[in-house]
Amino acid sequence: MIKNKLFSPINQWLAVNKELKLYQVATIFLSAVVLILVLLLFLVLNPDPIVISDQSPKEYRIGKYMATGPTQEDVQVFLNEFIRLRYQMTNGEFEKTIGNIKPLSTEGYIEALIKESKNGATGSDVANVDQYAANIETIVSEKEALAKFDKIIRINGIPLLIPTEMSFQLIKTKPTKWNPYGILVNGVIEHENK
Repeated sequence: MIKNKLFSPINQWLAVNKELKLYQVATIFLSAVVLILVLLLFLVLNPDPIVISDQSPKEYRIGKYMATGPTQEDVQVFLNEFIRLRYQMTNGEFEKTIGNIKPLSTEGYIEALIKESKNGATGSDVANVDQYAANIETIVSEKEALAKFDKIIRINGIPLLIPTEMSFQLIKTKPTKWNPYGILVNGVIEHENK
């Protein structure tokens, strides 16, 4: 009797192991495909998140996914805040003003502002000077960002009103805790109406 090598137990065991390896590779591949499809399905059918307000009574709202980048309204709010912070100064505390606008400005703009202030009045000249902005009106379009406001300077308690117009050079950056809009002022051209 001739033994058939094809049907020997060792060969059968090797064939079963080969088939199990094939099933294992196929299972891993199909699992990866299913995982990718589930992720894609989740991204496509992802409903808007529910936003819960922490006020009493609690409010539940459906949030919306928005396009990245600031809107024109965001730029207007940003410019209003920037102008208020830039022109709010008590007793000539220019360093405090610089600290306030630092998160909203580029380093180049801050350096130019410091250089400009050093060319201006001395510390004793600005000791009794207060300054702030009022009646701020911002105009934002695709091409430019402008602001009109009244700069009010009080020298020894006597107010001086200066109508001012400004154009801004803005750049987009990553939003932070101190700058949630992700906008930085890179340059300002100020026109004082005399």
